Parts: sequence; C-alpha cells; structure tokens
Amino acid sequence: MEKEKQKKRIIRAAVLLVIAALIAVWWLMPIRILKGYRPEDITKIEIDGISNRRVTLTDETVVRTIVDNLYTCGAVKSGISYGRMGTVYDMFLYVGDKCIRRFCVIDTEITRDSVFFYTPKRGDLAYNRAYLDELAEKYEKKD
Repeated sequence: MEKEKQKKRIIRAAVLLVIAALIAVWWLMPIRILKGYRPEDITKIEIDGISNRRVTLTDETVVRTIVDNLYTCGAVKSGISYGRMGTVYDMFLYVGDKCIRRFCVIDTEITRDSVFFYTPKRGDLAYNRAYLDELAEKYEKKD
C-alpha cells in the first residue's frame, strides 16, 4: 500500500516536471514576427500614433528594410502586458489591402502583441522607436 502511494507521488512529480519544462521552452523559444509571410509579400506599412495621425509607408526601400529586419528577428516573451498597456506606435503590416499583422512599439527594444511583451533575441529591430520617429518626421509632411 505504501509503495503504491510513493509510486503515485513519483508519477505526479514527473508529470509536473514535464509540464514545467514545456512551459519554460514555450516561454523562452524565440518567435518570428512575420511567421507565415515572406518579406516580399508585404506591400505597405501603416504607423499610427504620430501626432494622432496614421502615416502610410509605401516606399519600397523603407518597407523592405523594416520587413527584412522583422523577418529575421527572433523575439522572446518578456512579460504579460495585461494591466500594463502602453503604446507609442501601432504598426499595421499589409499584403495588398489586407492587414495581416498588428503590434505596438513601446520602446526601443519592447513591443506588445496581444497579451505579451516581446524583446529581441536575435536580429536587428528596424522598428525601434528612434527609427520610427525619424520615419514619422520624414513622411508626416507628405501625408
């Protein structure tokens, strides 16, 4: 009888360890921001939050720079954003007229997508705040 109880405890502990390991891997595994799309699929980017206006980026060089960097970037979860919302820029990525991705740029190395904050694990983030400020200044006058 005692051996069966001990055996059940060992099985429960093993199951809990496996679940904890799976959660840790899921949390720490880098995600690809443009999963399912190739950089050449993206036709325009809209940035909202610049003087409460939306700026549309269609310049192929600018769009390609941002998208290539997003495509190669790996981001990891850095926290839950629930209750700590914040936005400096909202970015909308389009294929034709269809919006395929939306996320918020909070700071140079923090973005928010749905309920999680993300930070870069690898790659160059061209969508950092300083770069977006520069783009806003350049393209806001044209719109």
